[in-house]
Amino acid sequence: GRIEIEKWDGDKLIINSSSLLTYIGKNGRVPHNSLAFMQTQQYSLSMQDGKIKALSEGAKNPDAYFLEQFSSKQSTDRSYAAQALVYLNETSIVPRLDKAVSQQTDLETKKYMQNVIDSLFFRIDPNASKGSINKETSQAELKRIYGAENVEDAAIDTGEGEKEKGTVLFPKDAERKLEIIWLDNENKRLPKEVRITGKKSKWLIFYDFTLGVTLNKLERLNGRPFVLTGFGYDYSGTVIDWKEGYLKSQLGDLQAPSNRRVLLRLDQNKSGIVTKDELKTLQGDKPIPSDNPVMRKLDPQAYQIVIYFPENTPQGNSQYNPNEFISWGNEYLGLRCAAVAPQEIEQGMNMFTIVKLQCNPAHLEKGVKQLNTHLHDDFLTLLLTNMETRKTYSVHPYGPPFSLLAYDNGKSTLPLDSNTPVTWEVSFPLLTQRKILVPGLYQCKVEYDFPKEPTQWWYKNNGKDWASYGFWHGTIDSASFPLRIKKETPKTIEVLLPKKLHYEKEKRTITYSKDEAVEVELPIRNGFFTGMKIYSGKNGKFDIRGERGGFPDPGDSIGNINDPNENGKFIYKIKIFETTEQPVHMWSPESGDYKVLWEKTLEIDLKDQKN
Repeated sequence: GRIEIEKWDGDKLIINSSSLLTYIGKNGRVPHNSLAFMQTQQYSLSMQDGKIKALSEGAKNPDAYFLEQFSSKQSTDRSYAAQALVYLNETSIVPRLDKAVSQQTDLETKKYMQNVIDSLFFRIDPNASKGSINKETSQAELKRIYGAENVEDAAIDTGEGEKEKGTVLFPKDAERKLEIIWLDNENKRLPKEVRITGKKSKWLIFYDFTLGVTLNKLERLNGRPFVLTGFGYDYSGTVIDWKEGYLKSQLGDLQAPSNRRVLLRLDQNKSGIVTKDELKTLQGDKPIPSDNPVMRKLDPQAYQIVIYFPENTPQGNSQYNPNEFISWGNEYLGLRCAAVAPQEIEQGMNMFTIVKLQCNPAHLEKGVKQLNTHLHDDFLTLLLTNMETRKTYSVHPYGPPFSLLAYDNGKSTLPLDSNTPVTWEVSFPLLTQRKILVPGLYQCKVEYDFPKEPTQWWYKNNGKDWASYGFWHGTIDSASFPLRIKKETPKTIEVLLPKKLHYEKEKRTITYSKDEAVEVELPIRNGFFTGMKIYSGKNGKFDIRGERGGFPDPGDSIGNINDPNENGKFIYKIKIFETTEQPVHMWSPESGDYKVLWEKTLEIDLKDQKN
């Protein structure tokens, strides 16, 4: 940041800066080095001892400053302020933000403050490396973020009368409740499974994928029918096969435990829609296609989502086939690498790969004692050599978005004191090299490259103590393996999009129902992200009102009317698009390969609606 010299005050220099210059948090942690105030703060710099002293209130108490800024009218300030509290290592962050929301009187600001909380603190990443809950989460961190009063030890019901020790988050709040089973139950760290159960939840996996999602919407998201089990037993309504649809690439292969990330169970909660005889045909532990006419008519909803973290199982991953053939690369400085990957894949798909690292403690360099596992995806690269042209291309996993808990505090480590393999599951998006990875045969290998110097995520003591941690550093490759890339097959998805809008007075929301929708078949491409833009206008002026990933569904909000006395005509322009840009905080989908798939302009007269 910039520092401005204001004046001399005796032997002290009075300076102004928007940067956080002096704060050191609990346990000696220094916050994110680019953390800045929204307004300039004042400090004094002593010429005698070089110490900096905060003079302005914000600099003296940054915690209170950012909590106040969370109520700002500026949306970017609200989001940044919430993240700043995390960087400052403050405690009970979500309860304090909840209190700020409850005290806000402006309804629009209140709604957007709540959206910030939901988007930053209630996301689970099925790829396990990012999100509010991820593979490195601990109970201690949950208490810090969500408040100790909202975290309890409990016996988690896993079905058929079986229970496992674990942790419940928000046990008294049905929409925020979440259950975790730990690998390291003694220290309450490293989630093995995360369970969300009920009718409705604040927790999102991606887009609108949460409790209550219907079978028909899942078919639209998947781009084709899938297979689930029948009803009437402990694991009823379990989705068992996505049938090579889009959700397989997002949630893992349900047919292969080593590649399974998310398991979904649907409930027959609309049994009154079908006859008793029809319902009998859906009973029992048997596979039933989702396009079964009775199943579609019933349209069951998700009542349980189970997120798996295969890395967090004993010995790296006990789910993997012990007889699986693994070809190791050459050892370097006591470490070697192997990769297990598919033999063929379509253009643009995400290539799910099992990466294993194995240590030979006797060959480690002096002082090396552990592996830094924080955001390990960032140090892995898939190298593909076209066997015809001999040209080599590289594919990196998607980097972490500008989100929570991205900074390395030195706790995400594994000891290098045995030869037990470390197992990671990584997704390499071939989409990022779609124009040059043409169909054909490739010779591939996975490279692991960890630096000697502090990474960009390290924030303890400005890197001075990096060497004392004894992290392994160097570059190793897996053994080579063949991969055939096939031409992408055309795929479509059916989406219910609005042809008419209506106003819901109680919610002050513009939305549409199933009767006001039309079924549209849209093309989808492997690996591409889809989203929706909404523009609203009055008197010929248009502003963007919303942008989010995924497709809309009947009942979703298209716009909000904040003034209950508002009248007149509003025009909404809705665009459904695809892009190669990953949805992250401050998403800019147009910067990628952006294409509008569908657009519609709709008009609604509030005066007529209110009458």
